[in-house]
Amino acid sequence: MDMDAGVGRPARPRLILIAGLQKSGTSLLLRLLVDHTSVVENPFDGIEGHAFWGNVPSHAPRGFPAGTSYASHDGDAGHEIPAAAADESVREVLRDRLASLPSSKPAIVNKSPYHSVRLPWLRAVFPESYIVAVVRRAVPNVYSLTKKYLRRDELDRPWREDGWYGVKPRDWRSLLSDDILTQCANQWCAVMRKLWEDRSHVDLLVGYRQLCRNPEAFVQRILHEACGQGPDCLGRIPRLRCFDDEYRRGAPLRSMNEVPSLDPDASEPVERPPLTEDEIARINRRCVAVEERFEVLTRDAAD
Repeated sequence: MDMDAGVGRPARPRLILIAGLQKSGTSLLLRLLVDHTSVVENPFDGIEGHAFWGNVPSHAPRGFPAGTSYASHDGDAGHEIPAAAADESVREVLRDRLASLPSSKPAIVNKSPYHSVRLPWLRAVFPESYIVAVVRRAVPNVYSLTKKYLRRDELDRPWREDGWYGVKPRDWRSLLSDDILTQCANQWCAVMRKLWEDRSHVDLLVGYRQLCRNPEAFVQRILHEACGQGPDCLGRIPRLRCFDDEYRRGAPLRSMNEVPSLDPDASEPVERPPLTEDEIARINRRCVAVEERFEVLTRDAAD
């Protein structure tokens, strides 16, 4: 590992943070970085490191510091945290937690959907971090989100109390709907608007389709830009199956995160029917203006 100039201590590993709405491909990117390179590890407790950030319990956190912020406004600002909340006490606690993580590689990675609505805060706490945002088209992302609400094994989960799964944008209660497709589309739009607003804090924007098409190129770029590593630390990664067509053919309810392979078999039983043309049109009408903002950025990032 590199040494700090003039100090003689091992250099601290570079922190890579992955943002993106749930079901957009953030777990896929995390697995690519950890499982297919020799220089990145995830030493956090759990895949999203909820305890590290204070996102406990995740749907309505009370831990410090993220839960303290959530409770201070009775949840009305959702999981959003402004840069001004990164005071000295917060920076000291999180930097101490980071320093205490077991790490032996040049980079450590953490992914969380909540990062998507608190990028200015993250940048204020960890200005030296490398931030990647993964974005996915509205219709397939919304379709995948709805599957969570249909799973029988999720019926007694704590998040059901609020009727809202995953990252909560500001004023999320006003976005609740009896129609789950509408609610998930509302969530996609609100989170993506916030991500667009804070895009200056993002070092690399990755489109899910582009990531599946050329995963090796994106991983290599992240390694080079985040920690100066070359292709010799990267294994061969083939093109991956893109699941953006699920909404037209139907899909199983289980998440791809539960499948061991990065390139799972798409022939599982259909448990979530495909969207109707009317449902597709409804999502597009609600989300198209926001989605168009990201098309150029994701295309440029893939070039």
